[in-house]
Amino acid sequence: MNCPNCQATFDKGRLHGIPIRRCRECEGLLLIQKHLLNILESIAPSIMPSISMDSKIDPLPSGDRIRVCPTCDEQMEAFGYLGTKIVVIDSCSKCKHLFLDKLELGVMAALYVKTNKITELRRTSRASFQNDLLSSHVYTQAVNQAFMMGFLLG
Repeated sequence: MNCPNCQATFDKGRLHGIPIRRCRECEGLLLIQKHLLNILESIAPSIMPSISMDSKIDPLPSGDRIRVCPTCDEQMEAFGYLGTKIVVIDSCSKCKHLFLDKLELGVMAALYVKTNKITELRRTSRASFQNDLLSSHVYTQAVNQAFMMGFLLG
């Protein structure tokens, strides 16, 4: 099996316990699509301290390329990871393989961490807002009840 980028031979290996193929020349990675999230989740803890919500993540050059899947010889589709054009990866819709160029996995992991941090901030902000609304409601009810008690007692 040869690399769709440079035609060099792939080496079999494992990344965080997940089977992958790595190109000897260009260091691209071939993996089954369903394993991507597990790999990103495994990488995330080691880079989490260095990625903030404000971290600027520069786009990788994608170029105009047509790649053929080394597994089934079908043309691979290029798409932006997380709907962005920061990282454009190649996917085979037939056999569900992904080909990642040398730096793409690292940038995808950074985007994954940044997105998770933003999501967590939104979740905690929403929970805080809901708690503030509840506290405000309880306070208003207490004031209304105190007023009514004072009104009734004279």
